Amino acid sequence: MHKNFQYLILLFVLAVMQIGSVSANEANIDATEPLECFTGPVKRNYGNTEWNVYICSDDQSLMLVSVLSRPGQPYMLTFAPCNGIYAVAGEGLEDKAMNAAVTDELQNLSDSEIMELIAAIKAVPPAKW
Repeated sequence: MHKNFQYLILLFVLAVMQIGSVSANEANIDATEPLECFTGPVKRNYGNTEWNVYICSDDQSLMLVSVLSRPGQPYMLTFAPCNGIYAVAGEGLEDKAMNAAVTDELQNLSDSEIMELIAAIKAVPPAKW
């Protein structure tokens, strides 16, 4: 993954945390440590759209980047614990139908499906930078 794209993902995660969708306390992470989402990806289809799914450094938050993203205009979602449930927050999704479909599908994942997804991502060999 290109370094600028990594930086963009990190900025997005921090922005989501800043607006309150996922606070550091709710995600059980150390607020002094930046949340990094570089482990993965695995490809999954949600809302009839293909996504690269990464796990973040808190071992529970997920970052989804649409395979349809264009350079400089990525479609990204976070799927992270918030008040005991997983919540979806996104950037760049102009297609409201796609956004609704992927949000609905993600929010209907069971706890065991989320844990299976996390395990699959963690099984991906680390990228060589």
